[in-house]
Amino acid sequence: MSAIAGLLVALALLFGGGATALAAQDALPNEWLYPVKLATEELQLGLTTDPSQQVALLEDWADRRVLEMEQVAISGDAIPLEIALRLQTHLSEALRLAAQLQDPELVPTLLRLQTRLEIQLRTMEQLRISDPTGAALQTAEHAITQTRAEAQGAIEDPATFRVRHGAGRPADAPTQPAVVPGQPDGVPSGQGAGQGSDQGASQGSGQGAGQIDGPGGYGTGDGTCSLCTPQADGTLCPTCTPVLWTTPGPHGNGPGPGGN
Repeated sequence: MSAIAGLLVALALLFGGGATALAAQDALPNEWLYPVKLATEELQLGLTTDPSQQVALLEDWADRRVLEMEQVAISGDAIPLEIALRLQTHLSEALRLAAQLQDPELVPTLLRLQTRLEIQLRTMEQLRISDPTGAALQTAEHAITQTRAEAQGAIEDPATFRVRHGAGRPADAPTQPAVVPGQPDGVPSGQGAGQGSDQGASQGSGQGAGQIDGPGGYGTGDGTCSLCTPQADGTLCPTCTPVLWTTPGPHGNGPGPGGN
């Protein structure tokens, strides 16, 4: 929360108390009580310690952001990008917290989230009719669509979902992107030998051993992944495992031509 927002909250509580905080719940981004509205949300989330309840709150905040975009559009004003970015943050945080839930609680939570996302998408579609190129609406729709896809993936494979969002991963492991630019959705990482060199560049797919003895070449992928730790003996990369095979991208390990 910014210093200005903090000052507004302090003034609101000092002179208006709970009544001001309540009145702020209907505030829009161009109104002075809007920072109070956001501050009360942050406060409520911070005071909630149960992950399932935190996810439920973030779902509520995401619904609020969509409603705000709808109300701003009805008023004839341009929809601020900040609303869409806040929505994106709510959904991302909801997934991160959901990854902490056990399976009996995780699946119902994600099914509920998907239902709300479907409603939000229908609202976005209606708003895009009058503003088809608006950056805020495009950002919001992309965030909702991506979250819906991740929720479905989590229902089908909770273990991989938890690994992707930090539950059960080493604390110092780098975050793996959902989609690598330039790669179509759902394309698996390369797993085979290719044009190996001393630095391990490889451009092939399928599996195969190196054909030329030498100290270099690590195979599987195009060799440009900055997150992978090349393994000349062909073992899985300890940095990317176990999300290596479910994350599209230029991973590289295992021998290729020019390798051992």
